[in-house]
Order: sequence, then structure tokens, then C-alpha cells
Amino acid sequence: MPWTPLAARFETLPLILAGPILRRVEPRSVTVWVALREARMVTLRVYARDAAGGLIERMAGSRRTVRLGDHLHIVAVTARVEEDEQPLALGHLYAYDLFFADAAGAGDETVNAPHLATPGVLLADPAGATDVERLVYAGQSLPGFVLPAETLRGVRVFHGSCRKPHGVGHDALAALDAALAASADEAARRPQQLYLTGDQIYADDVAAPLLLMLSDAGSLLLAGNHPEKSPLVGREARGLPPGSRAHAVRELAHLTTHMAENHLLSRAEYLAMYLFTWSGTLWPDELPTIRDLEAAYPHVPGAPWRAARRFAEDWRLDMDELHRFREALPAARRALANISTYMVCDDHDITDDWYLDGAWCERVLGSPLGRRVIRNGLFAYALCQAWGSDPDQFAAGNGASFLEAVDAWRGDETDTTAARLAEHLGVPDGFSGRGTLPRTRRALRWHYTVEAPSFRTLVLDARTRRVYDSPTAAPGLLAPEAVTEQLGVYAALPPDTKRITLVVAQAPVLGVDIIEKFQLLSLDHYAFDRESWSLNRRTYLDVLHTLAALGQVVVLSGDVHYGFGATLECWRHEDDGMGEGDSEGGSMRGTATIVNFTSSSLKNACAGAQKALLTVAYPHLFHLLSQGRMPPVDLFAWEGETANAEALRTALDAVRGGAARVWWSAPRLVAILRSPSALLLPAHGWAPHAFDAGPPDRALRLRYLRDECRPVAAEPRGPLAGVEALAAVHQQEVRETVAALSGEEHLGLGAALEAACVLESSERPHPVRMALAERLLALAHDAFAGARALEQALERGVGHLLHEAVQHSELWTRAWNDGGLHIVGDTNIGEITFEDGGADGEQLEAVQRLWWWPPDAPDRPSPATEYRAPLAPPPAQDAPPLP
Repeated sequence: MPWTPLAARFETLPLILAGPILRRVEPRSVTVWVALREARMVTLRVYARDAAGGLIERMAGSRRTVRLGDHLHIVAVTARVEEDEQPLALGHLYAYDLFFADAAGAGDETVNAPHLATPGVLLADPAGATDVERLVYAGQSLPGFVLPAETLRGVRVFHGSCRKPHGVGHDALAALDAALAASADEAARRPQQLYLTGDQIYADDVAAPLLLMLSDAGSLLLAGNHPEKSPLVGREARGLPPGSRAHAVRELAHLTTHMAENHLLSRAEYLAMYLFTWSGTLWPDELPTIRDLEAAYPHVPGAPWRAARRFAEDWRLDMDELHRFREALPAARRALANISTYMVCDDHDITDDWYLDGAWCERVLGSPLGRRVIRNGLFAYALCQAWGSDPDQFAAGNGASFLEAVDAWRGDETDTTAARLAEHLGVPDGFSGRGTLPRTRRALRWHYTVEAPSFRTLVLDARTRRVYDSPTAAPGLLAPEAVTEQLGVYAALPPDTKRITLVVAQAPVLGVDIIEKFQLLSLDHYAFDRESWSLNRRTYLDVLHTLAALGQVVVLSGDVHYGFGATLECWRHEDDGMGEGDSEGGSMRGTATIVNFTSSSLKNACAGAQKALLTVAYPHLFHLLSQGRMPPVDLFAWEGETANAEALRTALDAVRGGAARVWWSAPRLVAILRSPSALLLPAHGWAPHAFDAGPPDRALRLRYLRDECRPVAAEPRGPLAGVEALAAVHQQEVRETVAALSGEEHLGLGAALEAACVLESSERPHPVRMALAERLLALAHDAFAGARALEQALERGVGHLLHEAVQHSELWTRAWNDGGLHIVGDTNIGEITFEDGGADGEQLEAVQRLWWWPPDAPDRPSPATEYRAPLAPPPAQDAPPLP
């Protein structure tokens, strides 16, 4: 059966195109987001159950949808408890329903209006549908939720990021659905909140078959508006078929994505992407083939699908993953309808490398097409993500003004409304490349706070509130004023011993040290995502000090396409009154332990150079150094210009004195020169009494958490198992090369690096490169001592080879997930709980369990990895000693 465009089947679709998605939930208010094919007055009613199982209405609220096109209307409707009524109870189960009256109707007219169970609203025939299709769990008639528990020991929160429809792997939102299904009737065990920490859509990396469907659907959904012609292109985005957008994206918009051929451009495409990502309603029964693409674009000169064998192969591979994604969509949709969901955008929601450095901002914001793409992406983000996360912002002021403008606008770019929308979305007309992006008082904010009885969640905007010291420098992910606004105001409050602070930061604040060193060595910002928090020392120390002042902090992160856990133990120097210059003239007091749990990706395994290092280089290095355990990193930090000046002189003198030890002094000299006004130096190896005159203000210890679960694989698999499996189906040359590289004969380092250069410039199959990468890193055991192995390999270009070797392979990930190590590279979702730990069982620990599909159970997700970290400040005696 051929692919059917949306126009031919639109009349058969139900009223709801996407959703309902349960969004912000608090004791006095509940918000639900939904996208409809027609304008409606939508009423949300929230129910408790009586002893007999009957429904008792607890709150209600109504709102008209916002028009985006003749066939697309969106609303985030909020129900509220009246001031004189009891709020919802903590840790109790509730249900909700949506009612859809005529758009002109009032809230009191919706009692008998069509609702979720009415035929034609959610489903054509709800009576014959499964529980998954009806968005309910066994024995329940409506979707529902539970509020967070009153104490930390009852809290159960999930988080994840990076969900790409054609990404490799299972959709980890299906694992959340499994967790909800297993505890649907048990309020004490049921998951309470979900934090989606970025990349809910991939605007820059779209599968060609999906782009064809998005362009087709978007044009119909936004009918009735002025056609949106892309600036500099001079025509609608739909006129640029899949595979043909690279010139417009890279040369006209100046975007830096590596997947420019299928980049989203128009508002219609961005909006359609959300609907396709969150719901299967708009998906056709049969996905389009290349013949359908040819039929849709019969007169495209030089069409890539006519001559490129690679295009056809990519189409086939993408189709496989799209089918897998669509099969899991019902479970993902049910999960989103039954758990309070909070979202924040990251770069792929708009475009890869979005606002990465000052030069990028200067180029892209200087292009009319670049500004339009950013505006369209933020337009869709505000309506589909931000509105539900922070509904109060959109109930009045700038948010209400934005929604009013959206509802009235018909897409005329010459209308002053277009400029008003850009101002609300914070898209400037240009940028110099230095300082912070200009924004007016009318700009919406993308950070927000979620309050719960035992914790407060601070969701950061580390994308649009950056500071750029120079156009080419690594950015500070939060400018000083943004640190104060998003974190500092809470750090200044009196300590609250009854609550901890969750911080949602798109990228890990405590990143993997190896990866960030690799990024530091790289001169290409865009190839290796040089935007880790630590790369700008000045703003990084500001963030760390502010987090430490918050007390007990757990950071939830994503972005990096692997899951792990880390802690930062913090001590502060206190003068004890003894004489100046005495090494005993002060002591370190433990002030805080910052815990950082990273869960990523929901569906996009095995991507990028970072993944190459983690899945190939990392196991070799740390098995060599410390039997698989990542060693802690001890650091000294100084505060303030005066302290830094004294410490700078001391550090430089000490480095000069140790110049003969090049491997010791060189990294410290680089750190000093890199950021002389914000010193963060390794704590070990200094001469005795080196810092007597200017002791560090703080001591820090970065630890990486080891998986506390037992290994999930029955038998360990060799690192070449995947290569050999692939080689078995490849040509004879590949088999012979693999055999030679994995044989017993010793391959010299020089010869290996020479072979690497040859293969980097060749088109040999990936199994050869994978085998070579394995062989090169095996040599590190013999060729180098200690940590020099990775550093020298990176300097000589092996890092790039590793990136090439594994960027298309899932097998390396599997091989290294089976040993109870630190990092999970498969698609995963994190579950956060708080439990008693320590020898006496009285110390509260933060726990992250990563749910993923282990190799011995590929059809059943499970919490197969566990990281535990104490929340209490570290003991004073454990501080790194002063020299």
C-alpha cells in the first residue's frame, strides 16, 4: 500500500492530534497540554476517588485554544483549587478528564461536552481500544497522576533527554511506561515527576522520510496563513525537498550542523515535528518510499535520490528506526499522559550548536534566514514545551501578550506582529560576538522553579543566558547575572534543612574529565561540542560556589548520550588564627556534596566523538590505571582578584620549579594561563609549603560513581566480538585485516599510527576502523605509563580515528555495558530516589537507577545500573591536604 498524504486522510482523524500531556502539577493547580485539529473551549477536571471507586471532582479550569492554523489549535489548560478549598493531598492518586466544547462556549457549558472517552475525540472507537491506546493503566478509566511525597524517602522522579525518532536504540520512554504500569494503583511507588532535560526534538537531524511527512503535514495544519517564504531562499521550505537543504542551511543561514540536508526551516515543520514525536495520530499506515518522494518532487534538478546510492541506503536504515519508534509511540504517549512532565530546550530543539560561541551567534544572527530558523524553533518550543512547564508566565504579562499575538497572527512577515513575536522570544537582530545576547524586558524567560514539600527544582536556561568572553572562546554557560537570577537568589535564602535542591542543567555540571580534556585539546568548537561547563573557568567556579551554597544539591543532566553519576565534595578554608605562613594556619571545613546524575539518551545511542572515547578508550585506560575505577580528581580553588593574584604568583613559581617534570607542570601552566582570574588547579604534586602565603579558599574532590548493580550479562564479551560479527558478512579483505590486527604479532606504535592515517583517508568499511582502534588502544598498555597513554594518543590524532571507528556502531556500547563499570551508553532513562545508606543506615543517599535494555534481555527494560551518593557534606579530615 503506498504512502497517503495527510490531506487524503485528515477527515478520518480524531479531534486530538497530540497529547494529552500532563504538565505542571501542584497541590493547588494542574496543567494539561493538548493539540487539536479544531478550535475548542477545553475544560480540565481533576478527580479524587471515594471509597467505592467513584469520582469526586476536586478542581476544574477552562481555556480556549490558541490558533496556529486552520487545522492546528493548541492549549495548556490549567485547573485550580479555589482559595477556600482544600488543595490536593501529597502522595495521593488523582485522575483527570478533558472536555471539548465549542470555542465560543463557556466553562459551565462543558459538563456534557465530548470528552476523552467520546468516540472521535481521542480514538474513533474507544470501546474497542486497548488500555495503551486509551492512555490508561489496567483497571483505570482515566489517565491520572500522583503528587510528590511529603518526605524525600517517598520521592520517585525520572529524567532523560535526546529523543530522536530515527536514533539508534529503543525508546526509553517506553521504560517509563513500564514503571508506571507496574505501580499504577500504588501511590507510594508510582513515579511522580518526569524532567525532560533537552533535545525533545531534533530539528537539525531529521530522517528524510520523516521530513517528507512533516512538510506535507505542516502545510495542511497551518492552512489559512500566509505562505512562509524562507528569507534568502525566496520560496517556502516545502519547496526544498529532503536531501537538498545543505546550501540554504550552511551557506545562507550559516548554521553548523553536520546534518544540514534535512534541517527543519519553517514554523509548520517545527510544530509538526512535535506532533509526530509525541503522538502516532498523524503518522500514516505506510511510511513513504523514495518513489513517493519522487512523485512529490517530480521536477527537482539534480535530486540526490536519483543518483546517490548512499541516499537510498540511509533512507532504508532510517525507515527501520522510524518503524521501531512508531511502534513504541503508544507507550510513550501513555507515559506522558500519566506523569507530571517538565521540559527545557537544548540545542537540537532549535539547531545543533545553537548559541554555542560568540562567533556562531554573530554569523547566524547576522543572517535573515538564520534568525528566522531560530525564531521558528523558539516559537514552537514556547507553545509546545515552555507553556506547560511554567503556565503562570503565560497567564499574564509577556506570556499572555505572546499567546494573544500568536492567536491573531496569520503569518504575514510584514506585519508588526512578527517583530513583536521575535522580541517575546528573545531573538536579537544581531550580535557583536562578545558579552551577553541582547534581550528586552518583553522577552520570555526559559528558566523556572518547581516547588515540592521535600525538594525545590531549579530548571536552568544554560542556552540563551550565556556570556562570551570573545567570539572564539568557550562560552560561560551562565552569565554572572544569570547565575544570580537562576541560582543565587535561592542560595541567599536561609538554609532549609527539610528540603534539598534539584537542579536541571542540560549538560552535566560535573562532566567526565577525559571528555572535557579532549574538548579542551580540540580546536574545533562545533565538531566536538566545546561547551562543557568547565571550559570557562570563571563562570564555572561561580556556578560551583553557588551550588555549594544551596546545601544539599542533586543536579539532573542529559545531552551527552551516555549515563553516569558523579559527586563533587566541597571544603572551604577557615582561618584558625595561627601565624601567617604557618601551614597549620587554617583548616578546611566540609560545606557541601554536589551530586550530578546524567541520563541520556532516550533514543539516540552511539553518537559523536565523546561516545567513541567512552566506549573504546575509557575502559582500556581505567582498567590499566585502577582496575576499572575512575580515580578521584582533587582540586584547589581561589576566590576574588586579590586572592587570585597571590595564588597566581605562587602557582607560577611552583610550576617553574617543577618544569623538569613536564607532565606535571605543563597541565598546570595551561590551566593558569587559560584562566588567571579564576584558578582551579590540581591539588597534588606541589612542593611543601607552596601555598603558605596564599592558601586556597576551597578544596574540591570530583568522584565518579561506580555501578552498584551486579553485571547484567551472563558472560563477558570480548571487545572484538562486534567487529568479528560484522566481518563475517563483509568481503574477504575486511576479514583478513581484522584477523591481522587482532593477532598475536606486535604492531609497533609508529606503524599503527601510520595505518591510522591511511584508513582515515580511505573508504574502507567501518569494521576495519573499529578493529584498528581496538588494536591501537591495546598498545597503550605497553607503550606508555599511566595517564600519558590517552593524552599522547589524543595529541597524535587517534581521537579522530576513534570517532570515525564507532560513530555508526551499537556493538561497542554493548561490549562495555556488561562489566558493572561507570558509564551506560545504551538508550536509557534515569530514576531518582532517596534512601537510607551508610554503615549505620542513617545517612540519606541520592540514588540513580538507569533503566535500559541489557544484552541478555533485549525485550525487557530494567533498572540495570545503580549509582549511590551521600548527600551530607564531607568530613573535614577528608579534605585534600595542603602541601
